[in-house]
Order: sequence, then structure tokens, then C-alpha cells
Amino acid sequence: MRISTNLLSRNVLAQIEQGQERLFWNNQRIATTKRIQKPSDDPIGTDTAMQTRTNINANNQYIENSNNAVSWLNSTEMSVNNLFDSLTTASELATYGASDTIGPDSRKAVANEVNQLLEEFVDNANSQAKGKYIFGGFQTLEAPYETEESVADQNISGTAYDTPIDLTPPAQMLRGTALLTDTTGTITYTEGTDYTIDYEEGTITILSTGGMLVPNNYLIDYETQISEVKANSKGIDGNILRQISESETITINISGNEIFKSSRGADAFQALINLRDALYADDTAGIETAMGQLDDARELIRTGIETVGSRLERLNSHIPNLEESQLTRKADLSRVEDTDMAYESMELQKNQIALQAALQTGTSIMQLSIVNFLK
Repeated sequence: MRISTNLLSRNVLAQIEQGQERLFWNNQRIATTKRIQKPSDDPIGTDTAMQTRTNINANNQYIENSNNAVSWLNSTEMSVNNLFDSLTTASELATYGASDTIGPDSRKAVANEVNQLLEEFVDNANSQAKGKYIFGGFQTLEAPYETEESVADQNISGTAYDTPIDLTPPAQMLRGTALLTDTTGTITYTEGTDYTIDYEEGTITILSTGGMLVPNNYLIDYETQISEVKANSKGIDGNILRQISESETITINISGNEIFKSSRGADAFQALINLRDALYADDTAGIETAMGQLDDARELIRTGIETVGSRLERLNSHIPNLEESQLTRKADLSRVEDTDMAYESMELQKNQIALQAALQTGTSIMQLSIVNFLK
């Protein structure tokens, strides 16, 4: 078999090109730290890497969902603890208010304290976490509870001048909110000129020096301390779920109906209102009734605290497992697609030597021409 110089040259060039290509991919794997540069490098490894990366992304989402759930539940735990503390303080005040050792004035002072607790209680019932209402069920963008302070127009009968007339609500009237008119609503009378109001006692007195007539009927409208707490008309129910693994979800919220709405009587808000009003009215029997309602309300919130605590405990043990699993998956992915730097460096050196040899061989072969022989 005759081996021509041309054939030798082509073979040497092919070896040089192959050597350069091997060096190129050696450098690529080292520079990118990835063993698989294209699917054809390792079809099975590519498939494994894609599936592992999908699992890592899913697990990242489960970790994010779990951390989001912990954040929400931590906010919920703080709020329900505050709610429980308010009811506990109210129960202590109720016990003091029911005592035979204090009189009406002391009970009114206690009623004012209970009213402050009521306002704080409503504020906590409308607590938010990251701009969303905690106890609103699915309605996270609207306050779950709103208060009512206005009293419907009342008809008062003035039978005598300069004589106090009792108004219906036992709660303290808010100063400066009274509006007194005739029964048609066309004439408005002036406080201090035509009548006076005792805001502490909840009475109105028609002045003989003013422009009102007795006997006669009039209409009065005013505001009191919180007279009613209403739930969002769109509802405050619904469980907000977070998926924390491929097969697990967890409820992160407690709806208002779960911890405020008693099936045995007044809800937590009404229990506080009833206690306050009974204290204002010096009604010991009403105070004792409100104490029982407060006990029911506290029991519901205590159950809520336990529920939140158990969910947080579950998540606090679950998240480390997710993070450990994530580390394992990332290690698996690294083994499949990352460059073995030690091995690749050795291959680079070997291929550099081979290429250098091919280049030297090519130089020698290229000198075997007819010109060289004619010299």
C-alpha cells in the first residue's frame, strides 16, 4: 500500500483539528464548571439533570411557601395572644366590678377601662400581616370588622323645662356629637342655648330660657362609645392554604368566626360591650352574665392559640427537612453535570501534549516536498 505525502498531510491535519477541538471542550468545561455542554455529551445525564433541577425548583417553592406560612402564623400568634390578654384583663375587671364593696361611680370608672379594652380588641381583630387582614378569611384586603357608634334617631318627650330626660343607651355619649331637631327635622336647636346634655349620665335637659317648647316631642341623634361590632358582609370565612410538599398542604389562617363567634351566646365583642354597659348601668346581675360570656370567648381564643402553636411546631420541624433535602438534590445535580476539575485539568494537559506532538509531526511532514529533494 502506497502512502502518499498528501495522505499523511491530511491525517496530520485531522489529528491537529481533533486535538484543538478536544482542547476547546476541555477549556469550556473548566471555564463553565459544567461537564455537560450539550445534550449529546451525555443524554442520560442531561435527562437526570433536568429532572433533578425540576425537583430543586419545586422544593424551593415549598421552602418559600413554608417560610411564608411561618411569617403569617407568627403574626397570627401575636394577635391572638393580645386578644386573649385583653379578655383576661376584662374578666379581672368584671370580677372587681361585680364586688359589693364598690359603688356606681367606681363601676363607671371600670366601664371606661373596659371600653378601652374593647377598642384595643377591635384593633387586634383587624390586625394585618404584610398588608393583608389576618382574620378575614378569603377577604384579606378588607377589614373583617367595623364598629358602629351612631345611635338611631330617638324620640324624646319634653314634659317640663329644666328637668333631665334619660336617653336609652347606657354607654357613655361622645361629647359634641348630639344633634337635636324637631320631629320633621327642619329646625335644629343649639346645645347650651336651647338644651344641655350630661354626657356622663346620658341625659338631656330642655332649658326654659331657650327656644324649645314643652310639652312637645323632639328627635335626637348622637354617637356613643362602640355600640356594635359588625363582621364584613362579604364574609370572614375560608381557609388559606400553602403547599409545603408534593403531598402536603397547611392552613395558615384562622377565620374570625373560628375565634370570635361563640355558638353558646354573645361573641367576644358583644361580651365586652355587655360588660361595659352593665358596669355603666350599675347592673351587677348583668356584670355576672357578661363574665360567663367572657369565659366562653376566652375559651375560643385559647383554642385558636393552641391551633396556631401546633401549626408552627409542624412547620418548624418540616422546614429543616426541606432544606436538607434541597442540599441532597443540589449535590446530586452537581455530580451529574458539574466538571471534575482535577480530572479535566489532567485531560487538558494530556490533550495539550498530544496537540503539540501532532503539530511537530505536521511540521516534519510538510518539509517532505519535491523542492526539498531537488536541493
